[in-house]
Amino acid sequence: METAIGPRERINIAAKRVDDAKESYEKRVKEALTAAEAAKDRYERRVELCRRGVEDASAPYDGQVMTVGPIVLYGNRVEYNGETLQLDNSLDISISTSGNVYSETKVSGGGPSVGGAIVGGVLAGEAGAIVGGTKKVTTSTETHDARALYVSFVSDEGSMVASVDPKLEHEARDLAAKAKYLTRTLEKRKGLVQEAVDKAKEQLDVVCHDVVYTDDA
Repeated sequence: METAIGPRERINIAAKRVDDAKESYEKRVKEALTAAEAAKDRYERRVELCRRGVEDASAPYDGQVMTVGPIVLYGNRVEYNGETLQLDNSLDISISTSGNVYSETKVSGGGPSVGGAIVGGVLAGEAGAIVGGTKKVTTSTETHDARALYVSFVSDEGSMVASVDPKLEHEARDLAAKAKYLTRTLEKRKGLVQEAVDKAKEQLDVVCHDVVYTDDA
């Protein structure tokens, strides 16, 4: 014979069932959120990988070539302090310098002394020896670099003037020469990478539009 269950016990049983159902629901929600976050991370990694693929494919055309101080030269443009000029046949690059390097020498001390005071010298003995020491002569040389180096860029698109450390003059001239070469080979390099860039962009487009479906268990 079944034991009779009173109203209070029935309420307690119902409340426990509600708590169990709530706990089970919250567990499933947490698991679903964790799975969704993991899927999102995988998706973002795939997108980033494909974007890098596009950049790598395009690098011979527009990748970074060199930097000189604040100037950054790319395969198709030059940047300085947030400004950008495209490489084209109208771009002219000039380098100008001013000032020079000079040295300043300071000499202190010298002369005979007795007890720290400079005197004309005291003769003693038949040989007429000088009594007293000679102060130490101190020489110091300071080199001052008063040079300035400017790299100017002028094209139909605009202009900019970059101030560069004068010690980087050789590198600045190298940058100007490389920019000329890159301008002359611009279209050729673009044609060489176009097919690879198109394929990489197609792959990126596929990944960006990829939709992952998950079954509700």
